[in-house]
Amino acid sequence: MHEDKAASFDKKGGEYPVQREQFLEAAEHSQKNARYWELASEWADDPILKAVAHANRHIALSNFYKSKGNYHYYGGEVKEARDFFTKALEEMEVAEKETPWDHVDPPVFLDTQAHKFNLKALISGCEADIAKTKDDWKQALERYQESKKFHEEHMNYLKRLGKETKWLEANIWSTERDIQTCLSVIAIKRLDFEIASKHVDLAQQAAEKAFDLDPKWGYYRDIFKTVTSLHGQVQTLLTLSKMKDYAEGLEAVLDHFKNWMVSMSSRLFEEATERYLREHYQYTTTSSPYKPPYLKTQIDVYASKGHQKKTVTVCECKLRVNDSPLNVDEVDCFARKVETLRKYETDRATQEGVACKVHAWLVTNATTAEKEAHDLARKKNIKLKHAMLPQKWMKDAYWNIIEIVDLPKSPQDNC
Repeated sequence: MHEDKAASFDKKGGEYPVQREQFLEAAEHSQKNARYWELASEWADDPILKAVAHANRHIALSNFYKSKGNYHYYGGEVKEARDFFTKALEEMEVAEKETPWDHVDPPVFLDTQAHKFNLKALISGCEADIAKTKDDWKQALERYQESKKFHEEHMNYLKRLGKETKWLEANIWSTERDIQTCLSVIAIKRLDFEIASKHVDLAQQAAEKAFDLDPKWGYYRDIFKTVTSLHGQVQTLLTLSKMKDYAEGLEAVLDHFKNWMVSMSSRLFEEATERYLREHYQYTTTSSPYKPPYLKTQIDVYASKGHQKKTVTVCECKLRVNDSPLNVDEVDCFARKVETLRKYETDRATQEGVACKVHAWLVTNATTAEKEAHDLARKKNIKLKHAMLPQKWMKDAYWNIIEIVDLPKSPQDNC
């Protein structure tokens, strides 16, 4: 029973958009399942049944650690995910070692090998992501290549068993996209934009194939958009580098690349805000970005929860590199979106016969805002929020918001 529930929660957690809390539910049931097999091992008199129960306990523990790893991975906590996936692999290897193969029906245990391939691929992928946070793209490349090898071994193994592998083929192409992206970044660092352009072309093709194989998994759609953006940026870099005045062209290249990196960081900030709402405020439905049918533009983050008493929070995210204060124009632009959105959400709730409260947050890592911005935000019922970020967020490829609090007024604003 616990095994089936664990599998069900794992499946729900892996749906797009990812619901991380489901992985914790899965982990809890796997832990209970492990305890069940531990008791079965203690009660069994037959040595074969005892050994089988003991092996099943390790399989359940492996599933427990894997679910915990998934929870951390989809929260951007890659190092913690890697450690849990490693523990999961260790438990699966113990299960294989302790299984009395001469006395059991092989099909019951065949999936242990498939699980091992999958876990090895996940561990290598985590190590690649960790390497990227250290700006070590060569190490990341090697780990992604290793991850792809394990995915291919996993796929070939399942094919021999006559099982469906389309989802794995999509995973392989997604990892190939990671490999080509690494090669492109390495070339950019050498200022070899011709080679970078070739690799980003291959990355785009790989991302497209992954999406074609598994279009329902929204992550592949998102990475295709990201790679398409990278493709456009590399083409711009290539064009700038060919300017007649090479020194002028190089300076333009570096400025353009810096601006693009800030743009990518802004997108990470929006995603981190969405995760924060899910994890700290238990929102069940979230989207970033969100394009309402009744607005001509998009909202950075949309989150909702509840049925009879519905709560909606919409966010505009303003990432600062130089800690410049929020200005009144930014608040005014967001306020116009919020006015339309509030009316739509409350009107729809009235039609459905439910209560609805709409919160509007303007989230920034800036530590101050103009007095006029505070005044307008208060008038328009918008909360100005300060997001505390990790110290080295500009150097990390993955990070989470530490805390979101109200943005305080400057002392002089109270005079």
